[in-house]
Amino acid sequence: MRVARTAPYFVWIERGILLLAVLYLSLHTLPHAWKQLNTDFPNYYLTAKLVDEHTDMARAQEWVWLQRQKDLHAIPLPLIALVPITPFSTLILYPFTGLEPLTAKHVWIIGNLLLLIPIAWFLRRLTELSYTRIALALALSLPLHRNLVDGQFYILLLLLIVAALWSYVEGHDATAGALVGLAAACKIFPAVLFILFWKRRAWKTLVSGLLACALCVALALAVFGTQIHHVYLHEVLPATLRGEALPPYATASGSITTLMHYLFLSDPEWNPHPWHASVMAYSVLLPLVQMLIMAPVVLLLASRGESRSIAILEWCALLTTAVTVSTIPASYNFVLIVLPLCVLAARAIAQQRCRWLFVILLAFAVIGVPFPSAGPGHGLSILFFMPRLPTMMAATVAIASLLWREREGSARFWTLENRAFACLFLLIAGLTMMRTFNLETLARTEMAYRLPAVHAMGYLRSSPQSSDGKLRYIAMMPAGYRLVTEDGVSRTWSEAGTDDLSFAVNGNDVWVERAQARQSVIVRQSDVRPLVTGAHDPAFSATSGAVYLRDHLGRGQLWLAGSSQPLTPESLNVYEAAFHSRDLYAVSAVQSGGIPALYLKSSDSALTMLPVGEARYPAISPDGKWLVYSRFEEGFWNLWLRDLSNGATQRITELPCNQIQPSWEQDSKHIVYGSDCGRALWFTAVSRRQIVP
Repeated sequence: MRVARTAPYFVWIERGILLLAVLYLSLHTLPHAWKQLNTDFPNYYLTAKLVDEHTDMARAQEWVWLQRQKDLHAIPLPLIALVPITPFSTLILYPFTGLEPLTAKHVWIIGNLLLLIPIAWFLRRLTELSYTRIALALALSLPLHRNLVDGQFYILLLLLIVAALWSYVEGHDATAGALVGLAAACKIFPAVLFILFWKRRAWKTLVSGLLACALCVALALAVFGTQIHHVYLHEVLPATLRGEALPPYATASGSITTLMHYLFLSDPEWNPHPWHASVMAYSVLLPLVQMLIMAPVVLLLASRGESRSIAILEWCALLTTAVTVSTIPASYNFVLIVLPLCVLAARAIAQQRCRWLFVILLAFAVIGVPFPSAGPGHGLSILFFMPRLPTMMAATVAIASLLWREREGSARFWTLENRAFACLFLLIAGLTMMRTFNLETLARTEMAYRLPAVHAMGYLRSSPQSSDGKLRYIAMMPAGYRLVTEDGVSRTWSEAGTDDLSFAVNGNDVWVERAQARQSVIVRQSDVRPLVTGAHDPAFSATSGAVYLRDHLGRGQLWLAGSSQPLTPESLNVYEAAFHSRDLYAVSAVQSGGIPALYLKSSDSALTMLPVGEARYPAISPDGKWLVYSRFEEGFWNLWLRDLSNGATQRITELPCNQIQPSWEQDSKHIVYGSDCGRALWFTAVSRRQIVP
């Protein structure tokens, strides 16, 4: 592709704009990125740091567990999380774990800036744009600025993709596949390029990509173990594909799933007044729109190797489509749009189509600008708050149209293979519609048990306990985790400078775990003096005092207050405990890298594993007759009840969402618990129901 010569005054205009963009990057973005830790860099750094310390990583996906590790390592950030990050991607920061967090980020920022050099080189070879124009595209990319501020690694991902594309068009098939496989191991969506390899019969590239991805997964399994990947595969990834790994009503993401949630699905706190409350409309329109965006691009892919320019255009089309249908995009994701921008801009310049060039640049600007989330109640006008989505959809249509014109007459469109792909898309869309309708309908039946909220209190409410007419829970707030107390009239919450991560109530005596550097301490709510150091998750018994958990490298043991020996053996990694007396208690624990199971200690037996499958969150009723717990089946945690006198069990809930962390009320008939039905993965609200007649 030959790029047309440009008038000298345009060259000086470009250089002037580039100078201003570089000054903005140097004087605003880089100082802001340099001086403090922002999400998401500490998420990756801390996880890699824990691996370096040989910490058991089975629970690293859990919000509170990872927050505790953040506090213990004195990372100055209010909130931290691994969801929905793939475990493998955190290993990229493993070489930096010997540095302090902010120093590691400084090195990461410098490294990312250096990565722009090979990115520019590859883009130059792919588009024949001048380095000035490529630098202009990079410097004007607001998502790139966001990458530097947050410490994300989409600049690295962009390098992997453009290097893979250059390798592919230059005939280095194995290298291209390996680079795509590495990118897919970090972020799932680059795997869409495997479809291109299949359609182009690039078997060497496809096999290389799958092998590289498999090797990355094998490395992650060796480093992290199987349990964290079990959670990712069965809980995190499905929620991510549904757009519910993070709160789905945050319109700043600009995703199709967010738009559909906002318009058609209700939530008492997050979206009480949707435009048209209809589970059916949501279930039909979401997969239909996603299919109508993705299917035409896939069907237009060449079935054999064609020209270099068409191959480049196909990569751009697939990349743009994948980002458009992404279920939880963030502003920094769109640094990847630099590749299709440069390709399309080079075509417009070569053909001297100034109007198209202006449209391309305008679309690039709209896609890159971050927009704040809008509150509920805007109806269809919500589209004005998320212009990125229609712009990305228009860009996808434009690239697909260009691909159609380029390939017109070169090959038949409705080949047997394309008919098979079309049928596959229709089948997937139909199955998704039915599953989504069933899932969302059943999830909303749980809302009848949800305790009403006067106003939203933080992002999630976990570990609820109800006693003496008061409801207490741990709330995730913008400043961290706080113990909240409701008395039916008002709410109060702790103003501690450290996180409140767990608590226990015994009448008016409230013990709170406050996480701090090097160790968590348990204090009384009204006092700052430590009762117990190096402990968390306290629990009371009316007759036998208190217990708590102590961790060593991520593995927990149950301790009785005042005792010099733990109640559980070192072979068990204890997650949670329910304590009634020294002769009756239960724990959820993992042994030898297995799945969480329940262990019961009763007066007539030693601590014994119960045959209830994968289970967690035990709670023993105050009268000592019942054990309620959550059992994991078919991708979700549901409540079960066990009669401690005869071992009989019965299911309480059977819903496609999670009901976790139950606790009993004093009557030994009612429980309060956390439920994420209709919300996002583990972003629980508080529900209450009677489970014993």
